[in-house]
Amino acid sequence: GLGDVYKRQQIPLIALVKNRAISAASWLAASCDHIYVTPAASVGGALIYNNSQTEITDTPLGQKMRSIFLSGIRGPITDAGKNQLLIQAMIDPELTISYAILADGEPVIWAGPPAHSPTSENECRQAPRQLVGPGQILTLTASEAVATGLADKYAISVSTLLTDFGIPSAKQASSAPAHVFETRYRQIRSVTERYERLVGSLDG
Repeated sequence: GLGDVYKRQQIPLIALVKNRAISAASWLAASCDHIYVTPAASVGGALIYNNSQTEITDTPLGQKMRSIFLSGIRGPITDAGKNQLLIQAMIDPELTISYAILADGEPVIWAGPPAHSPTSENECRQAPRQLVGPGQILTLTASEAVATGLADKYAISVSTLLTDFGIPSAKQASSAPAHVFETRYRQIRSVTERYERLVGSLDG
């Protein structure tokens, strides 16, 4: 599975989201060790549809599909240090997710409205705010991705990202990571295609 592929890799993976990482692309980005975003980027919007492009998340099948997809990416996301509630809210329209920023800059994320914050206002640099509510699918702006810790920081281009990691040129860094990304993409695509076939058979 995807988790096994991830654990076999011995090099850090870095995602740069220039515009949008939507649907399966958001899972791929979230499973990387580091995510950089441009100021115009957005990440999320991974609602599950069947082959007829009909939303299935409010059905027992939809709940089953969410569970299967989340189980397949839980390992890589956890290993990469990302908050699973954020990823789940990109798939599940029934969640309410809020967050606050502590005095030391660390985010606190919880399921529920801002009033259910596990921290006091005195502990927060930024007051609790709601990211998404019932009936909505989470798509983070670049600033929200950085604030919640999904993304490490901003990067304007690949060259600025490489500079941040002390890599002198894209040519030196391109060969091995490209292979790893291709392997990981094939795994995600394989999972997606299997469940598309499953949903198609159920539609029929």
